Amino acid sequence: MLPYISSTNLVEAIQSGQRVVVNFSQEAGESLAQSQQRVRTVFEEAGIDITEYERVLKNANQVHAEFAKGAVKNFQAVANAAEEVNN
Repeated sequence: MLPYISSTNLVEAIQSGQRVVVNFSQEAGESLAQSQQRVRTVFEEAGIDITEYERVLKNANQVHAEFAKGAVKNFQAVANAAEEVNN
């Protein structure tokens, strides 16, 4: 089991240049917009421009991001297509 990491510690780890792997998922009771805003907030607080990732974040309810040396090394976004089709 992975230890819980607060968003403050997450931002500090990114800013310090550590290798950080984060998986963001839409939580129960959370709107898609709220979920995406959590991702934006972490980027903003870490001083990383999310502009180039906005296109893929648009419909994503899951995001996998890897940071190293204070920058994004990998960014993957997944939209839950099955849920969208069934709604």
